Amino acid sequence: MAGTITPGGSALNLLEQTYRAELATQCNEEMRIANDFDNGNDGLEKFGNLLNIRKILRVGASTLNTTDTGKSLTYTNNTELVVTVSPTFAYGAVEIARTTLSRLLAEAKLRAAYRKQIAAGLSTKIDADAGILAASLVTSVKGGSTQNFDKAFMLDGIGALIENAKDVYAPGQGGWAFLKYHPRQWDNIHAINEITNAQVRGDSEKPVKVGWVWAAYGLKLMETGSVYTNAGTAHNLLHVKESHVLAYNTRPDFLTPQEFELVWRLIAFVEYGVGEVWDEWAVDMQTTSS
Repeated sequence: MAGTITPGGSALNLLEQTYRAELATQCNEEMRIANDFDNGNDGLEKFGNLLNIRKILRVGASTLNTTDTGKSLTYTNNTELVVTVSPTFAYGAVEIARTTLSRLLAEAKLRAAYRKQIAAGLSTKIDADAGILAASLVTSVKGGSTQNFDKAFMLDGIGALIENAKDVYAPGQGGWAFLKYHPRQWDNIHAINEITNAQVRGDSEKPVKVGWVWAAYGLKLMETGSVYTNAGTAHNLLHVKESHVLAYNTRPDFLTPQEFELVWRLIAFVEYGVGEVWDEWAVDMQTTSS
């Protein structure tokens, strides 16, 4: 029949294809939990095989009676403790066949995209290890597997931090506390008027502002998928900076790209340690992860 195009005809061989110039990369979790941990190296670049952090506990005062000569005082025993942090070595590696590279017109973009993804993977690993530490907290554990964030739950956690962190955390008087919460709690967090309303937060810039910073309580909030979850429970971490440490032996770095036989290898690595220093300076705010 005149004018008929038969499916599978030779005209299909003339159809052209194009590719977008930029390479799309899959999303990664950013480092949001460990970023707000204390620098465990105390200014040093490396901590070696084991990081030891020396702690001195509080010393209570005693009353001197008016009839006391001051020669028989009550002494506090030495209260020094040491917490240790061990290093973790992590790496990311990609191997590409030489035949692939030799045929690519966008070889430079491919290499750059893999470098970006490997670096992001290392950051995600560090943050995930930091998130697990929330489940080890003992002093302050709030909520449970059916809990969602609301005003009362938020204030309960902040109250526990105020009570136990004492002079380390004084809301509204300098210094910050941090709350890293699971993405599934986004809507519940932002349903709390005191977080989103500037007139309550003490923000004079605008009447309503996105509540990343709850200035009235000295609290910084950030959602992250690095929050540790187990059996349907998300362990959202509320803490002051000094409650945990992040230290490095080697910061994230790339080796010189290697050629082995007929493959090209790109390798990056990092050696770090994350650990808890003061249990009472943090709160495990447990909520549902679904």
